[in-house]
Amino acid sequence: MPAKQDPYASPAQKAVSLYSLLLFTGKRYFLSELAAELDCSKQTVLRMMEQLERGMGISLETGKEGNRRWFRVKTPRTKPQVALDPDDISKLLLCRDLVRHLLPKPILKKLDEVVAKATVLLPNMEERSTALDCLGGIMVKGGIDYTPFEASIETLLAAIPRKKVCEVRYKSFNADAAKVRYFAPMRLTAYREALYAEGWSVDPRGKPRQKHRMVLAVHRMEGAEPTRLTHDFEPWSAPEYFGFPECEPYRVKVALSESAARYVRERKWSDDQAFHEHADGSAVLEFTAQSRSEVVSWVLSFGGEMELSCPHELRNEIRKIAKKISEFYNEN
Repeated sequence: MPAKQDPYASPAQKAVSLYSLLLFTGKRYFLSELAAELDCSKQTVLRMMEQLERGMGISLETGKEGNRRWFRVKTPRTKPQVALDPDDISKLLLCRDLVRHLLPKPILKKLDEVVAKATVLLPNMEERSTALDCLGGIMVKGGIDYTPFEASIETLLAAIPRKKVCEVRYKSFNADAAKVRYFAPMRLTAYREALYAEGWSVDPRGKPRQKHRMVLAVHRMEGAEPTRLTHDFEPWSAPEYFGFPECEPYRVKVALSESAARYVRERKWSDDQAFHEHADGSAVLEFTAQSRSEVVSWVLSFGGEMELSCPHELRNEIRKIAKKISEFYNEN
């Protein structure tokens, strides 16, 4: 039997975690989502629900969407008393500082103000100044100033929860001029040093219909405006694969030297990766990718410490690039 993600969590602690999750978010959660969040079975979640209702007098709402059952805490008549400690606020600051390079200055200023307001929830108000000490940072290579794109970001952030279709003026990397796209944003995603909007390209005629999945770079938007159209698309859900989504997922297999294997084993490359280590320290990694160009550049970045076995067409592409590089450096 595999080890639990949190082997030290007692049933009581998990019940408190369940109550906190339901109370503080106010969201509906499907039974399967709660079981995954708390790392326990659906039956255990149901038992904890019964304990919350009978033992603590907490009112729960439940219902079904299709064949899936959901739960939500009824809003209490009086607001719960909540107190933070400096460690809680320091974690908020850490999250802020790790994404600071992706935020326009006005949004970052607003975030700073919100975090500062949270210090009034400290039981000991004298700890306010130390609670705001900076603990984290990020080193950026090739960062983008998102301040000119604040209006587009605000439009997308407002459209996502309201399920609004947006009219986006977008200039692709190789395009000469921007084109209008009708886009249903589902979430904002940070990838490396850039910010992207993931969603659906939609047909705006009549009831919006999904045409295909779309990922737009925020820094290539020349403007975004909400339309009167709304959609009923499901929240975005997709497995994590290697690379920026630019093609249908495919399987990759690479052979690693001992030094490359030490680096690769420390990291996650896709949700379904398989790492096979040999007695001499070398290894084979198999994973799913959704970008051809990134797999090629990734393999080349290891020099002679990594060999791509499949797919065969990418192996041929790497061979051609390696030959061209060799010709460059063999010139007198």
